[in-house]
Amino acid sequence: MFFYNTTIIHYIIVKEEKMIYNIISLLSFLIIVLICCITKRFKYNNIILQSISVIIFLSKLFEYIVNNIQGNITIPVEISTISYFIVSIIIAFKIEKMYNIASFFGIVCGLGYFLFYIILGFTVENEITTKGLIEGIFCHGYLLITGIYIFTQEKFNKEKHYYLWITILGIISWSMVFFDIEQRGITFIYYIIKPTYLFVSEQMIINVAIIMTYYIIILILFYTLIKLFYRFNNKLYDNKIQYKKIKKIINFY
Repeated sequence: MFFYNTTIIHYIIVKEEKMIYNIISLLSFLIIVLICCITKRFKYNNIILQSISVIIFLSKLFEYIVNNIQGNITIPVEISTISYFIVSIIIAFKIEKMYNIASFFGIVCGLGYFLFYIILGFTVENEITTKGLIEGIFCHGYLLITGIYIFTQEKFNKEKHYYLWITILGIISWSMVFFDIEQRGITFIYYIIKPTYLFVSEQMIINVAIIMTYYIIILILFYTLIKLFYRFNNKLYDNKIQYKKIKKIINFY
């Protein structure tokens, strides 16, 4: 009986240790949501985000420069790592015409990261250090907070949706060129630009059909994300304007 109880306790401890990344990610995500709620009307948000954006941009630039000088060829190819630069540059230099890009990729990369680690964090416990996880949480937290803040403050023109298409095509093209320059493990972008894992048949025509179907699905998903992004943004902004009008009327009387 004692042996049985100790076995159960050991199993629970091991299980909790394996789920530690999931727990850290979940708590971090909840903290980020709380920050978004508390600071949404803070008057210094723009200055704070600009300052953090400059820090993110310079720190990431310095990191890649140092690694390459030391002989460790490192080039960002993942959608998230490229977004660090895209979002930080747009916010730091207040490129308002590209705010839709910063918001979209901030939200998509941020949510994607946290959803993966909240659900599947235990699968990468041997591939990423706790320090790496914390750094990833900070950077993706920045992307998510920035994306949500811009999303709630700006109304994006639906006619400019092609900005997002150009950006994602640019990211994919960049990744295809530089992916094999350094030795890397399996990353998210790998599943997009190197679909050889879909070669399940000896008949090439079947493999080609599978890959074409796969890319069509990806295009449909991306198209749907863009549609939802603009629809929710415009709806939210219109509701805010309507709320302000109603508030003015109430205050008048």
